[in-house]
Amino acid sequence: MKEADKNGGVDEAQVQAYVFGELSTEEAAEVARQIGEHPELREWADKYETIRGGLISERAGVLANTVLKVARPAPAPAKQPTGRKLYLWAAAASVLLLLGIWGVWQYQNHSPEAIANRHFLMPLDPSVAGGGDNDVTMSQGTDAFFAGQYERSREVLIALSDNPNYGTTARYFLPHAAFLLKDYARASQEFERVLEDENLTEEKKQRARWNTMMADLAVRKDISDNLTGSWPEAWLGPLREELDAPWHRWFY
Repeated sequence: MKEADKNGGVDEAQVQAYVFGELSTEEAAEVARQIGEHPELREWADKYETIRGGLISERAGVLANTVLKVARPAPAPAKQPTGRKLYLWAAAASVLLLLGIWGVWQYQNHSPEAIANRHFLMPLDPSVAGGGDNDVTMSQGTDAFFAGQYERSREVLIALSDNPNYGTTARYFLPHAAFLLKDYARASQEFERVLEDENLTEEKKQRARWNTMMADLAVRKDISDNLTGSWPEAWLGPLREELDAPWHRWFY
């Protein structure tokens, strides 16, 4: 049984994305529900909450040092600051610190890469029939992918990428793994190769074209010309909303 099958269809990578705020509203709600029902998912969530808290604390410390350097008044040689002045300086530094932390979070959360990852489409989980050696290898590759072991998945699937029976599926999974490894340039190139495969269904080609656009967005390419066409509104609407948001336009 795959890891996701025993946890309501949710794997560790999805829990991590949920904790770091990288899922859509609908996905986040579903993952939150499953976390409440599965102890193993709760353990993962706690682990990533701890990691996230550490990152925030680390950033806060850096920002605090920066703010205090800017806000600290020059020492008066003849007169020590009064208690009221010290209080005002401390209050100002605290406000600046909180604004800095909030600004960093907004900047990261509305970056092109963050938006691309939130709107990236995962491949459908294929069922591999039969009992031959290649069947087993293919299953190992896709199982590793859905377990969040993207490097291992690529190692296995590359060996099948030119196989006449399994090449189409293997090539379809490879760019998805590259994207999730944040190798966006490779993902874009491999998605282009996928689109040339005559054996791929139209549904998968549409998803591959969309994910090619997400890979381009992640490296800050202009995708405005690609936002017209026959994209499902369930995909295009939320993406347009994020790209048109004031925070994204302000920062990028």
